[in-house]
Amino acid sequence: MMAASYNSAPTPPHPTGSETFTSTGDSTFTVPVNVTAISMCVIAGGGGGGGSQTGQGGCGGGGGGLSYRNAYAVTAGDLLTVRVGSNGLGRADNGTAGGQSKVSNSFSTTLVSASGGGGGEEGNGSGGAGGSPSTGAPSQGGTGGAGGNSGSISGGGGGGAAGYAGSGGAGGTATGSAGSGGGGGAGGGCADYPDSPTGSGGGGVGLNGTGTTGGSSTDGEGGEGGSGGNTGSPSDVNSGGAGGLYGGGGGGAKPGINNFHSGGNGADGGVKIRWGTGADYP
Repeated sequence: MMAASYNSAPTPPHPTGSETFTSTGDSTFTVPVNVTAISMCVIAGGGGGGGSQTGQGGCGGGGGGLSYRNAYAVTAGDLLTVRVGSNGLGRADNGTAGGQSKVSNSFSTTLVSASGGGGGEEGNGSGGAGGSPSTGAPSQGGTGGAGGNSGSISGGGGGGAAGYAGSGGAGGTATGSAGSGGGGGAGGGCADYPDSPTGSGGGGVGLNGTGTTGGSSTDGEGGEGGSGGNTGSPSDVNSGGAGGLYGGGGGGAKPGINNFHSGGNGADGGVKIRWGTGADYP
């Protein structure tokens, strides 16, 4: 009598893929079939630049924070809520802060998050603080660069978005500093008076993992983007330059004389979820 033979079912494939979220507000991510683990990266919105006062420029907005988390266990069909932080607004008074970006599970437990850059203050105030990553393991990330303080003849540059391991560069009233490593964006600079003494926007950071760190910006240039992010907008005639995607801070306005000017807008944040081979950040 022949022994019965049994063929075991083939092991289902583990697919590789990703989904990117760039529309601000909340969205839903459904875990695909045969996916058992995901990696997530979130970049928060950059802060808006501050407006000017008589004889004093506005201060730059801070760059958004960045945080990532690898190998989070999931089951096909799980629903996650993805929040993309909006940009902080440049204003004629104080700029507003950028919005938080995060991913949460169905129990409303936050899995990974980063806070937005602070808004730059008007006139003789302070630049916005850089946004922060999630605290503690298993999340990792960097802090956004601070917005530049203003001067009597110039606005402060916007802070660069955070890197995957280092901070974004700080904005300045002449030269914005480079990111500190880990693919962070550079801070925005400012043009020499009297050319166009508004603060330029800070550089953004991409969502595909660590790349080249943004180098320092010179007079009137926007901060270089890091890790594939966009460069901030250069100095404008009156208003501050806008931050680069994702998470760059907006520049401060040029000093007012008979009228006041507005700071530049920060950049929106972004979120990316990856799975399969090569999914881990940074």
